[in-house]
Amino acid sequence: MPGADAGPEGWTSRDKFAAVLESAAMNEADLAAYCRNRGLFPEQIKAWRGACEQANGWDRTSMAKT
Repeated sequence: MPGADAGPEGWTSRDKFAAVLESAAMNEADLAAYCRNRGLFPEQIKAWRGACEQANGWDRTSMAKT
């Protein structure tokens, strides 16, 4: 994953997903430290987590062949 000097703009989708997985079980203090070390804000991780949770929320009926 990118370091703190890359900023969130340098993170790929794979990097963001990895960060969500790594931080999933962290408490607030640990998450804050994790983010500081990587040049992120906890709100970014939370937003990425939300995007991951919605990733498979597409409408299956609209994808069905008619």
